[in-house]
Amino acid sequence: FTNDDKILDNLSKNLKHTILTGEELSDKLRYILLDANRAEKKYDTYSDTVAQTIRVLAEIRMHPYITTTQLADKIERTPRTVQRYISTLQVAGEGIEYDNTKKGWFLPGNYSILFEG
Repeated sequence: FTNDDKILDNLSKNLKHTILTGEELSDKLRYILLDANRAEKKYDTYSDTVAQTIRVLAEIRMHPYITTTQLADKIERTPRTVQRYISTLQVAGEGIEYDNTKKGWFLPGNYSILFEG
């Protein structure tokens, strides 16, 4: 990086890119790094959500009639988050049902699409 105008002019003519000053380069790099950081966090969040959703299914399968609160305690999430995970699993085709008498979640016949049986 140089302040020599002749070099900058020649580079601008011969190369098809933008030459950034120190401050512009700093800003551009900052935005690139922030975008990369956001993308990584989004990926990590998505991966964690998938893992926790599968864990909810496994817990329901291993412990029929488990309550929402018990599930929330096991996966360290809120009961509302557990309900969202269960809804996601139901939409995906898992036959998870709630027993009003026993106040808990179960898989009829302990059958799971994901676990093939």
